[in-house]
Amino acid sequence: MDRLVFLLKLGFVISSLEFMLANCEKMDDALLVYFLRQVCLVSVFHRILTSPQDP
Repeated sequence: MDRLVFLLKLGFVISSLEFMLANCEKMDDALLVYFLRQVCLVSVFHRILTSPQDP
């Protein structure tokens, strides 16, 4: 279930990044920062899910 949530979030972030790159000249700095923060959150979430678990 956790991996499904991660994949859904990753799909959202990738599509958001594609949108951001296509429209970055029209966006203000706050919106760009928001999208970059979302990317960082997904990256951290992925590391937590894929890190080896202690027995």
